[in-house]
Amino acid sequence: MNGSSEIRRHPTIALMEILRAEPGGWTTDPSNSRNERREVNIEARNIEYLKGSGPRGDIAFVVTQRRPATRWAAEDYGPWSNIDLEARRRLLVFLTSAAPATKAFGSDDNFVIAAVGDRFNPKALDEVRLALHLSSRADFPQMLRAGKIDPEIARHLPDAGYLLANFVRDTADVQTLEVLLGVPEASPLFRQVLLTHRMDQLNLADGSEAERARVARILLKILGELSEQARPLQWVIAQTHLRNVIFDASGHARITPSQVFADTGERQAMHRLLCTHPFSNDIRRLMTDWAPGGQ
Repeated sequence: MNGSSEIRRHPTIALMEILRAEPGGWTTDPSNSRNERREVNIEARNIEYLKGSGPRGDIAFVVTQRRPATRWAAEDYGPWSNIDLEARRRLLVFLTSAAPATKAFGSDDNFVIAAVGDRFNPKALDEVRLALHLSSRADFPQMLRAGKIDPEIARHLPDAGYLLANFVRDTADVQTLEVLLGVPEASPLFRQVLLTHRMDQLNLADGSEAERARVARILLKILGELSEQARPLQWVIAQTHLRNVIFDASGHARITPSQVFADTGERQAMHRLLCTHPFSNDIRRLMTDWAPGGQ
């Protein structure tokens, strides 16, 4: 399997329509007494295989849905538990097996999402088609390298959900990730996925001073954006990310202000940002002591 994004790692992606769902009764989950489970008999129609192949036409299989039996909720109840099967929606089913048998559609190892209208990925079907189209191009993955933003991707950035974000995250190089992070028009969810990934890269690899200074400039630029779309990113940047880029765990600076700011005006702009964003008192004090200091 290739990469960690849903589109790249699953060998088979099917578009199906639920024709009929017949749920059984809820019982205690034998694998976890804090959960209840039920089996649901599904009749569905495979409309199209976007990736890979498998049984076509009308199929029948069984899925397991789970829910908390107590107030203690688990992190994961399986791919079918949050799907309203009785609404007869069109679904995208990402299967872990190539050329799957019919019963494989009900596996807990699959990933399932509404083809249209999902809360976090309202245009999931369009994003899968786009990602697979990009993958088939002769210039893939070079179109996501060297800081370039491909026009086909650029058109989808305002509405991009996590499927496209994860695909880009697993394909783009560092330079392109950073350029995409700086696009104010991109959806907040898309940028959040890329920001989290870029921070993970930086921390796991113990990034160099030059790299940290470059990321700090990107974060400060995002903090300076005025649109509502930037608010979710600005909150997490103020709470954690900017501190983690500039300082180590003990609060010692890893880079100097002169590596980040081109002039006094940029330093003054940072101080204004400290007053307008939800920095903790500790982080605000660290930043205030740091900015006038380093050479």
